[in-house]
Amino acid sequence: MLVPYLLPFLAAATFAAPLEERASNQAQKIPLGVLKSIGYRSPQTVETVAAATSGSVLAGPTACTTDCNSTLSFAGAQAATYQVGNQLPGIPFKTRTSWAGEVPLNPVAGASLDSYFFWMFGYEGGDAKTPSDSIVFWIQGGPGCDSLSGLLQEVGPITYNYKGDTPTPNNYSWTLAADMVFPEQPLGVGFDNGIPTAYDENDVGVAFGAFLDSFFSIFPELKAKKLYIAAESYGGRYGPYISNYLIDQGSKYNFHGLLVVDGVVTDILLQEDVVTYQFVEANKEILKFTDADVETIRKDAESCGYIDYVNDNLKYPPKGKLPPYNEDGCNTFNDYYNIASSKNPAFNIYKVDDTAHPPNVLGDANSPTQFLNRTFYDNYDLQNYIHAPHKKWNVCNQGVFPNGDHSPAPDTNGVLQKVIEKSPAQRTVIINGQKDGLIISNGTSLALQNLTWNGGQGFSKSPFATTLINSDGDASGWYTKERGLLYALVEKAGHEVPEYDPPAGFKLVQYLLGQTTL
Repeated sequence: MLVPYLLPFLAAATFAAPLEERASNQAQKIPLGVLKSIGYRSPQTVETVAAATSGSVLAGPTACTTDCNSTLSFAGAQAATYQVGNQLPGIPFKTRTSWAGEVPLNPVAGASLDSYFFWMFGYEGGDAKTPSDSIVFWIQGGPGCDSLSGLLQEVGPITYNYKGDTPTPNNYSWTLAADMVFPEQPLGVGFDNGIPTAYDENDVGVAFGAFLDSFFSIFPELKAKKLYIAAESYGGRYGPYISNYLIDQGSKYNFHGLLVVDGVVTDILLQEDVVTYQFVEANKEILKFTDADVETIRKDAESCGYIDYVNDNLKYPPKGKLPPYNEDGCNTFNDYYNIASSKNPAFNIYKVDDTAHPPNVLGDANSPTQFLNRTFYDNYDLQNYIHAPHKKWNVCNQGVFPNGDHSPAPDTNGVLQKVIEKSPAQRTVIINGQKDGLIISNGTSLALQNLTWNGGQGFSKSPFATTLINSDGDASGWYTKERGLLYALVEKAGHEVPEYDPPAGFKLVQYLLGQTTL
């Protein structure tokens, strides 16, 4: 399925309007400057692993039968007002007790009524009775997309994708590894209350700290737990900046580590035009490109110097800092996108080998109909059950940065470096799905080879050096790890790795939490 993300236009140094509205209209040209795509390093396939096994090795389904209590419990009367029952409207099986509702960003009487909505599920691994010592906050991308989509279609205890499907328990729910919280952030997303005012990612970090202050005042039993941030897509901006803010507060939030899935962690152009040709060449059969189509992209890339740039600079170990690249008048991504869309009306830039599906139960941010059609979360019975306001819920909203996001990429100003170096877990994780046609791995790889952390620049070994074995014992891709940073490439996954390869996503969050080794 397609979980949409608002990856925005580039306007000077700011981010503004969404790509998704363009992406749904396959005949519409994408203007120069739209957030674009990244290419492959090579078209390798995962090697056969003799020890591979079939079937999940996790604790089992997350549906409960008779005992549906959570491993979480709270003494305070205020926490009780957030408690959610076990029979969610629209879900044909019982779920464990959860907590949901609006949390004020400034609880002082007479202050702004701004609030974040959240939904929290407790750890249910092992015997489903012993509490976890870790809590993970899942951050969706956009900017302006909703973490409740990740709850329902990626890492939460329920899987429900398309109209006509029946919701099922998620056997790879990250609640089998830790407590999970799904906050709607920044202000202006989902069920949130308030008018967005964020100027940059520093504002996002401060607001998230205010949310945590209120959240932990309601649920003080959670404050001593190890806190992790997991962020996806535009969360490649949110996640590092939020983590940086939490680190700056010392031990206040007990921050331990960061995981980023297909994230916008570097300059947009580097993750797009610079590397489009290699991605097209590796996926030309999937994309249904003719030799003439590939040649169009090759000429675009060659005229801008991008082919030599990638070949000369994507080295292990790195040969030095990245030189400047052509930033003017290059259309490699635009041409790739338009050709792919013309070849395949169902082209899914988030997973280029995907096929057509029925409508998504969460709507489609690629289409203005998301504002008209009823979604799973538009059910008033469900809204009552989870203490949500009665309002139209959209998977992505525009305008969370009213004047664009003015922050530089986190790999350019020391933010990402600091998070890697200062994370107590020393297990920062960055993941890329190899079938993601929007945030594709060569751009991320170039950025990481240009990054200095913990006394060295980049990785000495290629991410293709070691096979990634997922939680089922099967091969899912490759990885490299050095000096507190793991970089994984998941072969068959698209933009949403935990959705398209759940065992790989689960294994990598287990690694983040220190529950497994790689």
